[in-house]
Amino acid sequence: MRVDYDEVVQVERLERPMSAPHIERANGFAVRLEDQWFWFSGLEAAYTFGRAGRMSIQVRNWDLVEAATEARFDHPLRRDVFTLYVVEGRGFSVMPTPTASSSGDSQTV
Repeated sequence: MRVDYDEVVQVERLERPMSAPHIERANGFAVRLEDQWFWFSGLEAAYTFGRAGRMSIQVRNWDLVEAATEARFDHPLRRDVFTLYVVEGRGFSVMPTPTASSSGDSQTV
């Protein structure tokens, strides 16, 4: 299922995962390819997705961060609202540099 997040929120730390009738929250990792966010439960899958996406000529940079995805029912809107919580400073950015290896990527922690 593809999720278009209603909001992306930077936080200092992630809340505990939660599963209740009105809310579902799971911790994992998020990948940002340009302006689009994708959430994964495992680091390996997130990293592989980010690297594969970077192979596209349309993607110049990507981020991989610790994150939580949350779906909660909003009564006034009468629909599920999707939020991605991204931990500040708990990931790394990967951007091409002129002196990078032949793959075109360099890592910055």
